[in-house]
Amino acid sequence: MPGPSGALELVYALGSEPWRVEAAVRGVLPRTVRYDDAGSPGGRFGLISGGVRGCPTPSWGRVSFPLCFGLEGGAVLARGVDVIAPTSRVTGWLALVGGVAVRVRLHRAIALVIGVDTLFSLRRPAYHVDGRELLFESSVLGGRALIGIEWIVAPRQRTPSRRSAR
Repeated sequence: MPGPSGALELVYALGSEPWRVEAAVRGVLPRTVRYDDAGSPGGRFGLISGGVRGCPTPSWGRVSFPLCFGLEGGAVLARGVDVIAPTSRVTGWLALVGGVAVRVRLHRAIALVIGVDTLFSLRRPAYHVDGRELLFESSVLGGRALIGIEWIVAPRQRTPSRRSAR
């Protein structure tokens, strides 16, 4: 995406320590990029994506350190702004991702997660408006910082039944 932006992410993780697998969906808030000043033509870009990651997860007490590697893909949603006939375009995007996080279990069912990811784009969409020079192209390398709350849904453990001896 062109510059910093906010995002909302929902992750389902299976497993805990020493290994976990994550499946995620996310939406990145749109950003507007212009050729020059505020009145010049440009484009508005957003991203909807999903991905899967495998994470070796060393831990120490209530603190764990997911080291994740995976693949993400999605759609860049683009629309021309301040042009006579604005058009929209949806383009595929694909990246390898690697990251590290610190996960602190605050309660049996809640953990605080803080992490950083590095993304290496395999598919890099590029955009032009009104036949002008390049307005925006996805970068080869990208990064993101993450902070979130993890809700832990552990399977209920069955307690052995207490039958009286006869």
